[in-house]
Amino acid sequence: MFVTAWKLIRGWLDPRVISKIHILGKDHSEELLKQIPAHSLPSFLGGSCRCSHMAGGCVPSIPMNNYPDLPRKAYVNLRHQVQVSYAEPRHSYTCDVAPVDSDQRSPWGSPLSSPQTLQSYATWFGFKKDSPRLTPDPTDMPHVRTRYMYLRFMADRGRGMVVEVLWKPFGAATAAGIYAQDEEVLIYPETLVDPQRAPVLLELKVPNRAGQLVCNWRIANFDEGQAPFPGPEEAQIPIVLEYSIDSEDDLLEEFQLQPIKRE
Repeated sequence: MFVTAWKLIRGWLDPRVISKIHILGKDHSEELLKQIPAHSLPSFLGGSCRCSHMAGGCVPSIPMNNYPDLPRKAYVNLRHQVQVSYAEPRHSYTCDVAPVDSDQRSPWGSPLSSPQTLQSYATWFGFKKDSPRLTPDPTDMPHVRTRYMYLRFMADRGRGMVVEVLWKPFGAATAAGIYAQDEEVLIYPETLVDPQRAPVLLELKVPNRAGQLVCNWRIANFDEGQAPFPGPEEAQIPIVLEYSIDSEDDLLEEFQLQPIKRE
């Protein structure tokens, strides 16, 4: 049907306009890759980009209504703004989290900036799920009440960032002592994302109890990702990282969204 309609329409168009239009068939990948780098072209169009950090992939969709459909303004003027560089590629942020039924309506505190704290964050950043220092995922334990928080962030340039989120509870969660004081729990493992291409929204499931949330970012290494590494001059320009972290209730209230239905 489209081919028939195009044959009728092209007779009315100026030849200069027609010369700028290319109708591609099933073998479109080769032509698209001439115009778009493979790491920026979605995989279903022949590229290698999957946008695994976005709900729905490269063409975002909201699966089963269990992810907040935030408006564009939700990614403007985020609460925190810092600079990272290839010389100092890491940034860490820690906030205190109060239980939902606490008198403290807004649980977000100030980052802990002592040298000892920053050094401890650097050691945490290399942890994986199988690290012996990490306890089991608290969200897999049905007797521990949970809550949801959301991390929004974006960058103005770069070739990708690796993000990781840890949870540090205050004291034991129950009389049985599920968590000891100062044990770290890996909430979101190291994941390479592209915040310079599109804002990133992460859903974080944590126990509904007092603790600290630790968010770590670093610039992608040479061997991570497919984007080319910047030249010497470009590498001198700092990367601006903007981010906000909010409880689900605060986020829904701020942007007047409907409660999220979780199956």
